[in-house]
Amino acid sequence: MKLKKNLTHILTIISFFYFFPCFVFAETTSESNPINDRKRIHTYVSTFMYSKPKFNILYGITNNLYLGISLRNGEKSNTSENLNQSSNNSVDYFQNNKTRFNDLFTIKTQYFFFGNFYSNLELGLLTGYKEENKKFKIYLNNSEVLPYSKTTTSSDKYLFSIGLGFRKEFFEYILLGTEINYGILSASKINNHYTFIPQYYNGLPSDYIFDQLYNDKSDYGTRKFFNISIYAGIAI
Repeated sequence: MKLKKNLTHILTIISFFYFFPCFVFAETTSESNPINDRKRIHTYVSTFMYSKPKFNILYGITNNLYLGISLRNGEKSNTSENLNQSSNNSVDYFQNNKTRFNDLFTIKTQYFFFGNFYSNLELGLLTGYKEENKKFKIYLNNSEVLPYSKTTTSSDKYLFSIGLGFRKEFFEYILLGTEINYGILSASKINNHYTFIPQYYNGLPSDYIFDQLYNDKSDYGTRKFFNISIYAGIAI
């Protein structure tokens, strides 16, 4: 219900930033001196604080309406291994594998409603991941191996944002601008799968019990976000 209420507020704001400018500012612009024609293709790289840069490319359907996409590389896949001696007669071998994640893809619409000021609407996808944690307890005196594994899958997340920006063409081909966005990032569905042999542990492994007690899923819920970015690029 809370998410539905937030979406209702956002749709109301969208109706102001898109429909109102289309019918009001378009008429005032036509009555005043027309602005310089913009180039059809705008490509630029934007950044926000310490986040990775995002590549954007937009095409001008009209002089004021642009449609395009944004792409941002996520985190690379990684594999790690570790061997620890847990007692005098046993060692623990750990292996961790995590797939690539947090790749961002968005479809965006921009409408220049007053000079070089524009409204921005984005719908996007943030990729999830799969992580495998394996542990093998190896007893040296009898060569017995106790396997334990945990596989975590996180679903893709969807985002929806609206914002305002300013972009201007300098020397005909150079783009400089800034943008403010507010949006919602959907929750991610988390699934944990455990594999072990209860007889080896005389019940449940300590790793499994600890994980059930202290597993933190606060990072996977629906959240709001706000960012301010600056960018530079080329107009063609």
